[in-house]
Amino acid sequence: IVSLPSCGKYMPKHTNNIPGSSYLDEIEETHLIIEADEIEEKNDSNSDTDTNIPRTEEKIREEHPELNTAQTKTIVNMYGKESIVCCDGPPGTGKTKVLVKAVTILTKYSKERVAICCQTNSGCDNIAKQLLQNGVSKKKILRFESKIQELNDKPAIEIVRLKNKVKNYHGKKIQEQRAKIIENSQIVIFTIHAAGDEELKHEIFD
Repeated sequence: IVSLPSCGKYMPKHTNNIPGSSYLDEIEETHLIIEADEIEEKNDSNSDTDTNIPRTEEKIREEHPELNTAQTKTIVNMYGKESIVCCDGPPGTGKTKVLVKAVTILTKYSKERVAICCQTNSGCDNIAKQLLQNGVSKKKILRFESKIQELNDKPAIEIVRLKNKVKNYHGKKIQEQRAKIIENSQIVIFTIHAAGDEELKHEIFD
């Protein structure tokens, strides 16, 4: 899943030429309009763990009535594609909301491992906070940061930060703990810069 904030800075407004693209636009206050390729549902699954994931607009709206039509269609589109899905739209149209809801639903019904990569630390922190607010277990979420960022206080997400999940041991045991925590986390959130960290080098995501 790829969500591009302020995507218009880097690419044309209409992304229909990208397979699986979804464009969110503002109309009539909070209503959105979506332009997307025809939704293709997966006929074959690589894992039995995701068979209960809701893949229709009706089922998703049952669980999350706060989503509007365009946001719901975008999530269905994400689950129906095996390649990249580009979610594009102006500020305030719900790109982050769509991403958070999609990950919330996915990790509720499957064991698939999710990597969320943002351009900024504030973006990462915001998504971690919203996942917690949406009821995702703190055990599933890991906010992975650079060593410099770990020095900062972040009250809203302290419970999911790697440095706070490590017990107060010293030396090699700390590194072993960190590696185990990263490996066992279903949702790992990090910046583009932190993505190149040695500790994430061998991690595999779905």
